[in-house]
Amino acid sequence: HPDRPFVWLTLAEGQETDFGKRYFRQQAWDELEKALVNHPEKELVYLGTKPNLAENLNIKSAKKMYREIAKIAEKKAKSFSEPYQSKPYWMRAISWNIRGGRPERAVLLAQKMVKEYPNESTFYELLGWAYSEEKDWKMAIEAQKKVVEVAGDAAKPRAQLDLAELIAQNGDLPGATQMVEGVIADLS
Repeated sequence: HPDRPFVWLTLAEGQETDFGKRYFRQQAWDELEKALVNHPEKELVYLGTKPNLAENLNIKSAKKMYREIAKIAEKKAKSFSEPYQSKPYWMRAISWNIRGGRPERAVLLAQKMVKEYPNESTFYELLGWAYSEEKDWKMAIEAQKKVVEVAGDAAKPRAQLDLAELIAQNGDLPGATQMVEGVIADLS
């Protein structure tokens, strides 16, 4: 059941001994790992309560929590024999690695995925995000240019605005302004 991690946490809070608290917290973590894999639709519920959950599980930093969840997603992605089934888990693994302070791992995973799925704009977008976290603006811009190239017509304006933001962060304000003006002109 998707609420099992919270049940174990409630039980941990009621324990009087340190051993009991540790045992039930470990059970909560084990159940959370299962729940993230078996109930991915509840992922935002778990992560929405992340600070409290991390604190109750004695995970001192949110980044560590994200890294742990990234490992779970990566393990799940590798378990599928059909590549299309693994795509959502690879996306999660990449984004949770970024949020967990491991953009270098996210870059490696995203590079692998853009080779496997050259027309999947989401993987290019994640690659750009990972590069921007590393402050590698040149590579982030290149990845975002690919997003613009493969994005559908409806998604292209947003992708272009994201590209303009990266160009501005790279220090080219006139180029970013020109791109934004072009997007506005196209939408008018």
